[in-house]
Amino acid sequence: MKETYFINYQTKKDLHILRKLALYSSIYQQCDFIKNYNVNDLKNYRVCVFITHDLVSLVKIKALYQKVSDVKFLILADGENITILSTLAEDNFIIIAPNCKVNEFRENICYLNQQISLNINITKREKQILLLILNGQNNNHIASQLGISERTIEAHRRNIYQKLGVHSLSQLTLWAINNKMY
Repeated sequence: MKETYFINYQTKKDLHILRKLALYSSIYQQCDFIKNYNVNDLKNYRVCVFITHDLVSLVKIKALYQKVSDVKFLILADGENITILSTLAEDNFIIIAPNCKVNEFRENICYLNQQISLNINITKREKQILLLILNGQNNNHIASQLGISERTIEAHRRNIYQKLGVHSLSQLTLWAINNKMY
């Protein structure tokens, strides 16, 4: 599997939007911008990003996803399609708006990379806390954001460190970088 991102576009405007998002999300150097592709090409990538403007294309992309289930998909779909097809979304098939903020795009790329990287036995709550830690939030802030005690956050943090085999925040950060979570 390539350590790159498959980025599909249909128009020059789409290409411009996707290049900008990739550049500001610090993944531009790892992107293959491709207009025409076949299903077998997709199997070589960690994450595939598509931009679509109609319902038919989105349904076709969902069918592709089912053929290459090991690959993660991030779909940029126009407003009405997002509402209609949000029911198709799942952990490894995310739908967002093409006019999304760079942070939203980056967070979803990081989340999909995390899904690839976390083949370890880590709970959903631990994954949530791990992302918040990696975003620079301290235990107190995470606890108030999630509505749980700071001691519970400390316990989750210990479990995360133990499961990932790290002993410090700097080691955790290196682990995240090595596993394409940043």
